[in-house]
Amino acid sequence: MRSMSALRGRTHFPYARGPYSVGCVDVAGREALLRLFYPHRVHSGHADKVKYLECASERWANWYPEPEYAAGYVSFKYSWPADSWLARFAGWVTTFLTSNPASPVVEGARLFDEGDGRRFPLVVFSHGNGGCRMTYSAFCAEVASRGFLVAALEHADGSACAARKLKDRSAGDGGEVEWVPSVKVIGDDYGVRNGQVTQRAEECDVAARMMEELNDGEDQGICLPFGGGDFSLSSLKGRVDLSMGAALCGHSFGGSTVVKALLKDDKSRFSSAFCLDAWMLPIKFESAELASSSKGDKALFFLNYEKFQWRRNLATIRLFAVGLEGDDDDETDTPAKDREEDSEERRSRERATAALLSEDGATGNVATIKKAIHYVASDLPLLFAKTWLGTAMAVLDIPGWFKRRGDEVEGESKPLTAEQGLHVSEELFLSFLRTLEYSPAPEMKEGDGEAEASVPGFGERVRDYGQYLVWGCRFMGSLATPTGSPQPPSTPRGGAAPSPIPGGAEVAENVQRKHDDAGGR
Repeated sequence: MRSMSALRGRTHFPYARGPYSVGCVDVAGREALLRLFYPHRVHSGHADKVKYLECASERWANWYPEPEYAAGYVSFKYSWPADSWLARFAGWVTTFLTSNPASPVVEGARLFDEGDGRRFPLVVFSHGNGGCRMTYSAFCAEVASRGFLVAALEHADGSACAARKLKDRSAGDGGEVEWVPSVKVIGDDYGVRNGQVTQRAEECDVAARMMEELNDGEDQGICLPFGGGDFSLSSLKGRVDLSMGAALCGHSFGGSTVVKALLKDDKSRFSSAFCLDAWMLPIKFESAELASSSKGDKALFFLNYEKFQWRRNLATIRLFAVGLEGDDDDETDTPAKDREEDSEERRSRERATAALLSEDGATGNVATIKKAIHYVASDLPLLFAKTWLGTAMAVLDIPGWFKRRGDEVEGESKPLTAEQGLHVSEELFLSFLRTLEYSPAPEMKEGDGEAEASVPGFGERVRDYGQYLVWGCRFMGSLATPTGSPQPPSTPRGGAAPSPIPGGAEVAENVQRKHDDAGGR
């Protein structure tokens, strides 16, 4: 299983397992900034790829794009002003204790090109609350290593720990950028969150439109704000495979974002969305309308993590569920009128996911990874597990929600680790894309270390990881903290301060709500 490593004294995230080494570059347009992960070179095996990447380690991407991002994580956690001396000092300490980690992707590398005009499908990724364009670098790099372009957005709605955007509306290569202030939200302010998710969904569409324009050779208003190294925007001309439309993926706040981006109107550029532990509050009161939209050509899948989900959230997810007859939970808070749905609309959505539902072992479009914590899709559990900061947290026994003790999955002799949760999430998403007939990556030689020879279909992956999965929207009753596990910090009934973890603010804000759902009201 992959974990953090060190090379020449520098900590780095795991190498991706696909046949390609990965490059990355920041791309900005008038309305969005993103980090593009893309195939750089194809290799004969994993050992060959690692050797190449080690030689190129001086060009690896910093996990903190700028020092302000470390300060941003801390200030987001404690609601400190990001430009305060305390936040800057705490950010410096955080950078030191996490060894200023690198992602083993080559910044500014050339896009793969062997003269065959090979085209790569597009995935647009939406980060969670308190994240940024690098918070999910391991996940995004893994997907890119299998032959995809991954546009990891940095949302400018104020939900990022820190964010950049173009300063003016006209941009040439190396356009000037400015900081986007974070928005501090206390409690469940649906109006603010719904406004944010609306902007986020629009930014997803903008990112897809930018990539479509670059594919057409039109780069007016699009630039490389921090320089591109050996990468050129013109290299994307004719290289973005949009024959299936773009795919969406998002975690937590990004999960509700991609649902809205997929279903908000008929002009959507997206054909599918994969939600990693979606936080549904931002679209709660428009979910019924979105779910009733008859869009039979769009596939939607929810992969939940047991330690985060609660009844009200699952009740909203259930509005989008298909293939889950007999899975009703009488204790959900879904109004009866919202549970009713025209059978033709449901059949329309089932047609969209027919390829998934026909796979042996897949019994719907909602599944939960047992015992998984909310953050397994992000880089953070990897970071805390193998750095001085993680050691300090282990000694101090804080924060409790990064760890679990004694949570065993049936059929497994050891607890589910964050690395396993990330691996299962990556592989299910990749097989989701494969089954929906997005172009697969070329094969790597089998039996070469951690290399993945090819991406199997969804049903095969479901069978591979069946011991970890539970199908449906039923609440799994995981609110009780396991014996011996540290308790989460107490939360005032009026709300809680945001967390530095992508989606972490949602967890803090929902501690009281989970207590209420368990009968505490």
